[in-house]
Amino acid sequence: MTIALHRLPSAPPVDARALDRLHRAAPAIARAAVEEAADAGRVPEGLDHALQTAITQFLDPARHPETTALMLFHHLGAAAADHGMPLHDVDAAQQTAIGTAVQRLAEQALRLGVLARPDEAGLLARRAFAYADRLKDAATAGYNEASRPDPDPAQRRLITLLLRSSPTRLQLKQAAEQAGWTLPRTIAVVAFSPGPRRPARHLLPDVLAHPARGCLLVPDPDGPGRGAALERMLHAIPSALGPTVEPTRAAASLRLARHTLDLVATGVITASGPVPAMEHVPDLMIMNDPEPVRRLAERQLAPLAHHPPKKRAVHVQTLRTWFVCGFNTSATAERLHVHAQTVRYRIRQLELLFGPDLYDPDQSLNYMIALHAWTLMSSPDGHGIWQT
Repeated sequence: MTIALHRLPSAPPVDARALDRLHRAAPAIARAAVEEAADAGRVPEGLDHALQTAITQFLDPARHPETTALMLFHHLGAAAADHGMPLHDVDAAQQTAIGTAVQRLAEQALRLGVLARPDEAGLLARRAFAYADRLKDAATAGYNEASRPDPDPAQRRLITLLLRSSPTRLQLKQAAEQAGWTLPRTIAVVAFSPGPRRPARHLLPDVLAHPARGCLLVPDPDGPGRGAALERMLHAIPSALGPTVEPTRAAASLRLARHTLDLVATGVITASGPVPAMEHVPDLMIMNDPEPVRRLAERQLAPLAHHPPKKRAVHVQTLRTWFVCGFNTSATAERLHVHAQTVRYRIRQLELLFGPDLYDPDQSLNYMIALHAWTLMSSPDGHGIWQT
């Protein structure tokens, strides 16, 4: 049984009541939330994001691969170990949160008629808890990897400090000296998917690695030959490269690298790795909080709402290319690989649909955002913004 995501208005959020029950079941996580741990991968924030991804994947496995959620829970387990939290607290938090979310999902699905019979709700619950077991295994694997004795404790302390949100340069310099590592002028963080293949670190021996958290810290990433060596190091490993930053801001680089890797795993970004996060900033901005952009797209592209999906897809592709080409018909035709007369015919249709707003400079940015969002959120057959 598969529930299509588009038949539900949205995946229920992990609300304050669920998190309150989670914190009661897992006191170590509650303490971390109160203390607002500085680590960028702190467990309360990471759990919420991992859980939302898991719910989305559970609802629509055809469009959202399970590997994304498993990877996030692997990182979650590693983050818990880094904070010294007991594994049973992580398990309790996960089971409490998953159970709360699935219960709400089942109730919502029954109200909407997506589940017609009570036994289907039971099947949904059984599938959900089997899925939760797989997430638990991933979190346990990350926890165990991060808990293994490190052959170089000084280097491990340095990596942990680098991945905090606001270390001082003096703290980093002292930790680097203790670890025998030269603190660079700039750094970038690579996020990669855990798996049997590991990065070939011998190609860049000064790179710091945290396999359990699925990341590499790359000194002076823009130096001569560094980019090519990084590509060889990560050959055939799904990965994303965060922006180049000062070492005190490595956590921000990791955060953007992970968001980019999420979009690669879900197919939003189709480039091969290591995918530079800064080449996909519009995608990151839109998918980080898609609801306002979805509403903008619904408003700006409303004249297309009642068209058949395939025709709608052609209109959007033509309009987007036409905007990118500065309303140049010949350039648009060349990019679309169609005759210029075909573009002229399509544009006349679009002018009738949208009116003079198409040429209003104040609306240009809104149209470009809406068209890009439609492309990201829609399937090739034209479904996405409107599920008709």
